Amino acid sequence: MATTFGELIEGFCRLKNLDYVTELAAGAPLSVDGTCCALIHNDMLDADVVFLYVEYAYAPLDRLSEIYQHLLRQNHLSFDGLGPGYCISPTTGKIVEVTRLALPELTPDRLASTLVVHADRCRRWRRINLPDDVETPVR
Repeated sequence: MATTFGELIEGFCRLKNLDYVTELAAGAPLSVDGTCCALIHNDMLDADVVFLYVEYAYAPLDRLSEIYQHLLRQNHLSFDGLGPGYCISPTTGKIVEVTRLALPELTPDRLASTLVVHADRCRRWRRINLPDDVETPVR
């Protein structure tokens, strides 16, 4: 188990042969099988929590209501009392999944497999909800 976020990121980068430890530790995006992810950590807020952000896509204008209703339902079903799982990014306007990870339980291997699971969930969601693979801004 990693004792600090920095150690976790260093171990993860060694495991995956990545050479941008400092950037990842600062929240830089990471492509996981073509899905944009980011790991955010702030010792001053909670030293034991890492937030995983997974960028899904823009919601197509002609299906906004349907997609947002589905995501709100998912937020309700998976609600843990600590915040929503899905939201709209205020900077990009894309749908984003936010997951709280417990730093004391993470290892570089576990982080790698967690990233793959969430990237796969995102790809399945896109296949179902965006059959035309809409990845251009619709706003």
